[in-house]
Amino acid sequence: MKKRRKFDGISFYREVAPEPPQPGYECGYIMIDGVWMRDRVKINGEEPDCPAIDISEFERMLQRPGDYSPFTCTCGIPDDDYIDFPVRCFHKDDTIIMVWRDPLRRVGPCESCEFYRPKGGFEDCPAEGLFFDCPFLQYRYVAHRFRREDIVKGLAKLRLSSSK
Repeated sequence: MKKRRKFDGISFYREVAPEPPQPGYECGYIMIDGVWMRDRVKINGEEPDCPAIDISEFERMLQRPGDYSPFTCTCGIPDDDYIDFPVRCFHKDDTIIMVWRDPLRRVGPCESCEFYRPKGGFEDCPAEGLFFDCPFLQYRYVAHRFRREDIVKGLAKLRLSSSK
């Protein structure tokens, strides 16, 4: 008997923005009752490392498979925040499968680099000063399985909170 992989958890929520967005950088932000709020998502209880999410991209992913950019810069252009690869979306019955590169951004966690020394820092790092173009940053691809209904309910919850 083939073992089925469990579903991943996804939850959408809105929080008060730590500061108002700069003009032209409102992707993922919404003004509600005079207060700037921002849309967020948690996957298995963790927030992806991105400054903004594009809810319309999540809505489009429900319509058909393809490549999408739900994780983005607050200007709406993922490349502006070093998110260079789209999320690949597949559909199977009532399951949405998303595959993306982890970490999302080229600004990676140096603590996971082979040259990081917990007590010595980066003294042995041959790429010091190449933070955005570090040749030693390791990427992996992750796949997440979501129930279509979980995404639909989460997006509906955000729309409902916008209309209050």
